[in-house]
Amino acid sequence: MDHPQQQSAFALPFIKTALAVAIVTAMTAGCSLRLGQSEDEQVVGNDPISSNSAILSNSGPKQGQSDTLGDSLSEPSMDEKTAEATGASNAKAKTAEPKWDKEHPSLAGITIGQQQTDVKATHGDPVDAYAQDDGANRIDIIEYDGYSVGFGTGKKGVLFVEIHAKSVATGLSGLRVGDMEDKAVKALGKPDAQSAYLIAYQGKQSVLKLDIDPEKHEIVSIKLFIES
Repeated sequence: MDHPQQQSAFALPFIKTALAVAIVTAMTAGCSLRLGQSEDEQVVGNDPISSNSAILSNSGPKQGQSDTLGDSLSEPSMDEKTAEATGASNAKAKTAEPKWDKEHPSLAGITIGQQQTDVKATHGDPVDAYAQDDGANRIDIIEYDGYSVGFGTGKKGVLFVEIHAKSVATGLSGLRVGDMEDKAVKALGKPDAQSAYLIAYQGKQSVLKLDIDPEKHEIVSIKLFIES
């Protein structure tokens, strides 16, 4: 009765050994399967070079755009330089005052016969306004800073323009009140009449008169008025 139990006890170590061998064999086979993968299969999705290359390829254009933007901000283009130079020359051209034209006489941009509404539209509202009436002729005068304008009745328009301040641009080749009389001759040419007290130029239906300080030889006032 004890003989079958002895056989089972004797066979148990061999069974355990066989199971161990089978487990080891299975594990080895699994490792062999992993090691047996091709190099291409092993690096798919895990290639650090490919990943870095993608990053560099994405960052490359952005870096280039940044450099280009920086260059454009730091250095103006040729077109911008040309525009700046042209603008500067245009500004100089705009600030240059016109020369005296006896065929189209004007003073401070105002012409003889110009209507009061036109003068106000160009020069703005005056600081003062009043009338001079001697019974025969009425003159309406409007005052601006440094100059005044006189108007006749009806549609006569401007009868005179008088400048008495250096700050006012005359429109006579840059000539100003306070300049020396010899500068007036250089700017306006040979006068039609001249004395120690005045220099006069004949214009179309008008006279341009410069009052002179005989001691300092300076221009005291400049007046354009209708020729009566």
